[in-house]
Amino acid sequence: MSDDGATVVVEGRWRALKELPLDTITNVNAVTVRCHRATNRCDESIAMVVTANDHLPVSGLISSIVFEYEVTSWESGRIRATGNTPATDQSLEIDVGASTADRTSRETTARGAKTSNPQSQQWVLE
Repeated sequence: MSDDGATVVVEGRWRALKELPLDTITNVNAVTVRCHRATNRCDESIAMVVTANDHLPVSGLISSIVFEYEVTSWESGRIRATGNTPATDQSLEIDVGASTADRTSRETTARGAKTSNPQSQQWVLE
């Protein structure tokens, strides 16, 4: 984790806090989050490899995805950011001083998805 005053960079892997019937982030993953104070934005880049241990209908797949977040709070080395996809509400919380980060995702029908699972998923950075 690094902070030059203008940009915070977080790197590692997301570890799910609990197993759910369908994984949205695989066990084998690498993540980089860059938060930019000037634009109040965070970009999360995730690379994933689907293995037989993941709760997905395929294995051997390699994928990458980028999510954009809007910073809602950046105070005392703590960043909170939210992002929305058509089917999910997502949030990031980064504590630079403690060198911790977590990510939460909850499905929603608010932006056109037909169904949603009310359970949220939460990951911590390792």
